[in-house]
Amino acid sequence: MIPDKYKASVFFSKVLPRTFFAIGGLGLVLLAFLLYDQYVSAAHSGVNESHGGDHGGHGGHGGPLKKFFHGYLFSYVFYMAIVFGAVFFILLQFLTSSGWSVLVRRISETFLKNIWIMIPLTIPIFLGLHDLYHWSDDAAVAEDPILQEKSPYLNVVFFSIRVVLYFVILFLITNFYYNNSVNQDKTGDQKLTVIMQKYSSVSMVLFALTITFFAVDIIMSLEPHWYSTIWGVYYFSSSFLLILALTTIVAVVLKFSGKLQEVNVEHFHDLGKLLFSFNVFWSYIAFSQYMLIWYANIPEETLFYLNRVNGTWRTVAYLLVIGHVVFPIIALVSRNVKRNMITMLLMSIWIVFIEIVNFYWLVMPNVDVRGVNIDSVDILVFVTMGAIFFGWFFRNFGKHAIVPFRDPRLSDSINLKNA
Repeated sequence: MIPDKYKASVFFSKVLPRTFFAIGGLGLVLLAFLLYDQYVSAAHSGVNESHGGDHGGHGGHGGPLKKFFHGYLFSYVFYMAIVFGAVFFILLQFLTSSGWSVLVRRISETFLKNIWIMIPLTIPIFLGLHDLYHWSDDAAVAEDPILQEKSPYLNVVFFSIRVVLYFVILFLITNFYYNNSVNQDKTGDQKLTVIMQKYSSVSMVLFALTITFFAVDIIMSLEPHWYSTIWGVYYFSSSFLLILALTTIVAVVLKFSGKLQEVNVEHFHDLGKLLFSFNVFWSYIAFSQYMLIWYANIPEETLFYLNRVNGTWRTVAYLLVIGHVVFPIIALVSRNVKRNMITMLLMSIWIVFIEIVNFYWLVMPNVDVRGVNIDSVDILVFVTMGAIFFGWFFRNFGKHAIVPFRDPRLSDSINLKNA
């Protein structure tokens, strides 16, 4: 029996999921019309759909399908980062036997279930493989010595096998931790906590390998001549920032609605400390990657940044420096900011926004290096995927208690005090 204070309200369990799914359904219909209209227009103007312009961000500007698939990939890797962040957050809590986070842990646990949504959302990536990845074109590989050297790894068959493997690993981890946590609500069996702790170390190793290779395969191989040895860490830091920000946002909204009343400034303080520290970590990784490439000044390595300072992409790069490095560090360094629910809400919203900018800057120059070119399809894909993503989240969030109320460390979280 779930205590009333830990039950999701009708608004969260019924209204929000239906609203998000309705928006997602409408978005799919509008998207179909827009794509059809763009396809017809391109056919009349003679634009090459499949391979318009050069691949891999080498100065091309492809047709509508190429633009669509890159816009889709941008949205996909953003929402996938949230799932990865949730996996890391949950594993970290059990690996360190953390008690402070129990009251807000169910938010991240529910995001684990969104792996069910991300699996079918991966299918369009395969449908647009030739529009996204230069290395998937046999003719291009035959003319490129570098791609020939990388072909044992970068080929369609091995790529497909790896992606399936990533999702098998993620599916096993997410279902194991979500199901055990929810079952503990029903049975009160404290051995389930011990079991989840026991497997957290091996799960963390599998997670690290999975997110690293996923980031390399799905994002970095968009530019197959370029590489970075810390690319996986860059993607990981963004994913953890996103889950921290979204956990804070959902927790604040729940408190405003009369739920999660046991969550207090101490919990927001801890979330704020993690948000601050990992934003510094993201800044360190981003700077380290740029500085080493700038200092070495090797053409194959500088290509990535050259493509992202052309035209209006330079403005986006400056926005990331100010909005993702300078501003959050200055704003979150204060203890008072981290212990204020409103300022934490605002900073979390800003982090989500700047991560959207970050992922757009990573992906979209590969289709048009001349500058930012946001169109209605880009926006509609992002909103539609987000509506489906969050509709699924709130649908699952309302099914069970919003707090793992039979976790043996719940009292530690309720009585949390920061020094």
